[in-house]
Amino acid sequence: MSIWMSTAVAAAAAAVAAPEPAPPVETIEYTIRKGDTCAKIATERYGDRKHFEVIHQYNRWLGPTMPHHLEEGQVLILPKTLPPELPDAEVTAARRKVEARPPEAAQWSSARPGLDLYRGWRVNTQERASAEITFRDYSRIEMRENTLVIIYGGSRSRSRRETTEATLDRGALRARLGAYTGKTSESEVTVTTPSAVAELEGGTSLVTVDDGGTSRVANHGDGKAKVGSSTGGGAKVKVGPKMGSKVVKGERPSAARPLPPTPVWSGRMATTFVAAGGRGTIRGSWAPAEKAARYRVEIASQPDGRELVASQTVPATINRFEAQGLPAGDYYVSVAAIDDDDFESPPSDHRKLSLVSVPLLTPGGAPLPEPDAAAEPSTTPSRVLRGTRLDFRWACAAAWTRASPRASR
Repeated sequence: MSIWMSTAVAAAAAAVAAPEPAPPVETIEYTIRKGDTCAKIATERYGDRKHFEVIHQYNRWLGPTMPHHLEEGQVLILPKTLPPELPDAEVTAARRKVEARPPEAAQWSSARPGLDLYRGWRVNTQERASAEITFRDYSRIEMRENTLVIIYGGSRSRSRRETTEATLDRGALRARLGAYTGKTSESEVTVTTPSAVAELEGGTSLVTVDDGGTSRVANHGDGKAKVGSSTGGGAKVKVGPKMGSKVVKGERPSAARPLPPTPVWSGRMATTFVAAGGRGTIRGSWAPAEKAARYRVEIASQPDGRELVASQTVPATINRFEAQGLPAGDYYVSVAAIDDDDFESPPSDHRKLSLVSVPLLTPGGAPLPEPDAAAEPSTTPSRVLRGTRLDFRWACAAAWTRASPRASR
């Protein structure tokens, strides 16, 4: 049985980029009055109810669920005058080397969380990198490694429903629609690739483009998906939940076909691990999945699988993982199966694995100094002097605090 080992992934977890500074805009405080709505305030302040998005942009605390319920006495932050242009999207997470550039620029620059993206901007992830982009309607796309996306923002149809548009030139992206608004039917994304046009409504979908330009659309959630050829010829194919369709350049979409089964985690799997000296190793295993040619393992810092720390695609002969050099904390791991036609299953449940920090005591009983969080993690085991002890008292107390309801009383 093979074991996949990913060493020194802590560098990716620690390398959280600082937000880009926003351009200075003069703002005022507005106290909400009885009967106020975002549309009403936008009409009074900016002359048109459609500018309610400005209010949302400057008051993220209102949340994604709309319409917002404004209470008398609450205070909003509003720009004194309309900004020149609202961004179509924003980089909300970036791991390793992620770059962006506007359409008029030839040079790429670093894309950090907080970077505003406008129509025509390109975002590019390098090897082992990933990024998350959030649009104005709170739809999100998650870019995997070696992926290039062009942002086109939203367009509102006659039904007043806004459709977000993006172009996937190469690589893979996962679209999460409506997961943060509670209204899955109101979130739509159209993803155009070199060979296909995918219309996604609600739920979660995965769109990939291989080196030959062939596209694959996999419906991983309970939303709706339709796929057509980028040439415009032929009928569109409906792709139901846990189904997929492939489009070769110049050809019509294939009939929808079932995705491979989702792998299941092994029943007896540890969920708490020791981080001796501030860093440690997590590991786990899953049962072999039918029709799997490969597996993709993702380690994230968020319970829903967002904000990737590490990811790896491995052969079907491997059904275990081990990630070393991680700082103490909680991690959420998922695994998906990929068949011999490169269709990927929905990911497994995100298994929570915790690394509990345990101090090291020197032979004299004194604790070792805390590790430098900014230092590059080592890929080789640490040297420990004879007589050094692990102090489990604190770790046991921490674990009990997490596990026992009485501990919080």
